[in-house]
Amino acid sequence: EAQELRLNAQNESLKMREDSHNYAQQLLNNLEQDLNRLYQVVINGQQRLQEIRTNDSMQQQMNTVEQQR
Repeated sequence: EAQELRLNAQNESLKMREDSHNYAQQLLNNLEQDLNRLYQVVINGQQRLQEIRTNDSMQQQMNTVEQQR
């Protein structure tokens, strides 16, 4: 009976360890997905700022040309 209790305890320990590894893996997968979405937001923001800068620069050049006329 003592050996059976020990085996049950070992099995339960292994199951808990496996469950904790699965839980940690799921957390890391979710974190990776969240970071990828955040990264895309950053990239989109940088592209938009570059578009704004380009448009502002072009508008400034057009204003300068018009003022010289």
